[in-house]
Amino acid sequence: MNCPLSRSLALGIAPLAALFFASALFTDDGAKDWRRMVEEDWLAQERSRQRVLRPVTTRDDARGAVDGVKDGKWGFHTNLDVNPWWQVDLGAPIRLDRVEVYNRCDAASRNDHLLLSVSLDGREWKQIYAHGGPTFYGATDGKPLVVRLPGVEARFVRVHLEGSAYLHLDEVEVYGASNPTLNLALGKPADQSSISPWSDHHVVGEQGLHLPVEQVVRRGRALLADLRSMGVDVAAAERELNAAEQDFGALPSGASAEDRKRVYFRARWAVRRLALSNPLLDFDQMLIVKRVPGSFSHMSDQNYGWWSRPGGGIYLLENVRSGEPTARNLTPNLPPGSALSPDLSYDGKRILFAWCR
Repeated sequence: MNCPLSRSLALGIAPLAALFFASALFTDDGAKDWRRMVEEDWLAQERSRQRVLRPVTTRDDARGAVDGVKDGKWGFHTNLDVNPWWQVDLGAPIRLDRVEVYNRCDAASRNDHLLLSVSLDGREWKQIYAHGGPTFYGATDGKPLVVRLPGVEARFVRVHLEGSAYLHLDEVEVYGASNPTLNLALGKPADQSSISPWSDHHVVGEQGLHLPVEQVVRRGRALLADLRSMGVDVAAAERELNAAEQDFGALPSGASAEDRKRVYFRARWAVRRLALSNPLLDFDQMLIVKRVPGSFSHMSDQNYGWWSRPGGGIYLLENVRSGEPTARNLTPNLPPGSALSPDLSYDGKRILFAWCR
């Protein structure tokens, strides 16, 4: 059976998802940054999809300690290994100044006996530091482990543990003697002894991110055909989609990340305009939740407040189909806490939701 409702909404679900999810980031005083937020959400979706396209490798996971993100979580996570290690390749021998190590803060004591070694060729290693306590942190207290390396020259820097252990750190920064303020490890190739169930793909910057412009255009054309059959004027969106396709075809093979994003965003905005012109979207308000992500990954814990963090609330997203939707806070007087799982009554007048302090 040909069902226009199910088919049209299915074709439009990706662009609509970006609008709805990014709206949860809007500030209370309006949607001034809505366009940037929608685009950031599109990129986040692509990163998430591509993480599941292939199995994670040791190099994928190891990049998490040279991505510039310091949040107290694990940037990489080995399995339970004998003598686990992680290392970064600086590309050439460099006279070093120091190494700064940011710990995973919820299991920091596992690295109380962290070792640091260096190598010129990646084969012959020299241990130059052994930590003997106290427990160090980094992101939470601004006090990473700092290992001074005056006169040491190395291309490879390795952190490791002895015995059977898990190795996981937040970030590893390496500074050279010629410029002690420049982190030489940022974005450099890294590797580790193994992967674990907690390993992940990490993309440093956007150059390695595949932006599927052809797929966006193909889905846009399918949506064009559906909307045209419903009597919708799609001429403007079709012109924009054609222009995006032409821009994509003109991109050189070595196009920069910014150029690729520009073409990708042009195609996504064209498809978004099509999706929002669907006459089956006969509403202009949505009930949404704004919440700060929990500090641990177990979703069940959020309902008890064990790992939840304050912020957000229950919001009404208004002007959904406009170019500048706004989010109105319905719970501004709640104490600091976290909201979750709202239910709307059948008559649309009452909201039941979970909340924890």
